[in-house]
Amino acid sequence: MKLTKARLKQIIKEEIESISDEDVLGTDRPQHDVGSPEQQLFNLMHAGEKLAAMDAQQIAEFLKQFKGDEKVLELVQQLITPGASLASVGY
Repeated sequence: MKLTKARLKQIIKEEIESISDEDVLGTDRPQHDVGSPEQQLFNLMHAGEKLAAMDAQQIAEFLKQFKGDEKVLELVQQLITPGASLASVGY
């Protein structure tokens, strides 16, 4: 039986559609649900604690996964900058 290009595309499309987000991500819940303002503050405080425990090389390695995501990079910069004012976080 000869497999045509069109049939191969259809098989691939069907296989991709059969894979759920949970299969790929390990969850079907959004990973960037920021929650209430209180939850956002808690998340930032927790992230700050994690970053404070890292040296510069570890932070650089950690940031590689966010290459091009300016919002994440800006938040990390604010968290690791000593003496940042509330104005620097939009307050």
